[in-house]
Amino acid sequence: MGARQPRRSRRASPSEPGPRPEDIPDRHVSLRRIGRLFIPYRLRLGLLLGLIVLGSILSVASPFLLREAINKGIIKHDLTLLSWLVGGMIALAIINGVIGVAQTWI
Repeated sequence: MGARQPRRSRRASPSEPGPRPEDIPDRHVSLRRIGRLFIPYRLRLGLLLGLIVLGSILSVASPFLLREAINKGIIKHDLTLLSWLVGGMIALAIINGVIGVAQTWI
């Protein structure tokens, strides 16, 4: 029996580096193929998109409440309206916080 030859490693030796990423030719990847990867996550993505839209709409409402609180609540001395508007702004801030937490959980 002859002497056993040493096994060759499958990795490239340090003196022979592999191809650089910029030397590898680009392959065309279709958007349809990428889209199919997200099919199992449709419900989560839809829910996340809905939460983003809802949070955006609620964020837009806050400046309008502030305007009304200043113009009608403070200037016209309507403390009842001022209390409701400030309560609405606080509620919007809490709801936006809850939406933000829900977005991170999804």
